[in-house]
Amino acid sequence: MEIVNHLLYNQGKQVTFKQTPNHGGALNPKYLLIHYDASNNATGAISWMLSPTSKVSAHLHIDREGKIVQLAKFNQVCYHAGKSTWDGLNGLNNYSIGIELQNNGVQDYTAIQLAVCLQVSKSLVSHYKLKDVLGHEQVSPKRKIDPGKKFPMAQFRKDSGIGVCDVTKTTTDLNLREGAGTEFAKLAVLKKDTIVTVKSVSGDWSKVDVVNSNLSGYVASKYLTA
Repeated sequence: MEIVNHLLYNQGKQVTFKQTPNHGGALNPKYLLIHYDASNNATGAISWMLSPTSKVSAHLHIDREGKIVQLAKFNQVCYHAGKSTWDGLNGLNNYSIGIELQNNGVQDYTAIQLAVCLQVSKSLVSHYKLKDVLGHEQVSPKRKIDPGKKFPMAQFRKDSGIGVCDVTKTTTDLNLREGAGTEFAKLAVLKKDTIVTVKSVSGDWSKVDVVNSNLSGYVASKYLTA
């Protein structure tokens, strides 16, 4: 897949494009944000994002058969993240490309759906030099639970070209926080010997992904094994 003028092409042919009226100004994306649409019906989910009354949108929708519909150019702000925070940024609509996957929230994702999403993600990460692939639940942990535990986020990030850094574990029960400091909100308590991957280090804090989980955040580096 390739991106031309902020539009997605598959094997030289532009994917189905339906411009949503629910968009903002110019977007210079830093992240890719994965959602599920909480729907059993792709047509209904897409129609909702095309309706001006919904005031919601995403850049792409991928149904369970792997069909892609693009709803906005990748340089347009879409309304998919809502109240959200990540790595010191507030309001991820202004910093991310959003992909909605057809899933009612309890289903397994289909193999073709995940494969297509991965192909798209690799192209987006490469073209826009994105910093990370995130789940909605990571940037809005108190509000959202998508894309859920059935989405293989850790492996997906790695396969998308983001990569995974050093694997280590906690030496004690440890607070996982939204930012690099005790003033940031606590996301979870990691039990001793929890395995994590270190993505970056900022002073005395490490940004980590929790293995076999969709949890990501910051922990005090001194409580990680060498």
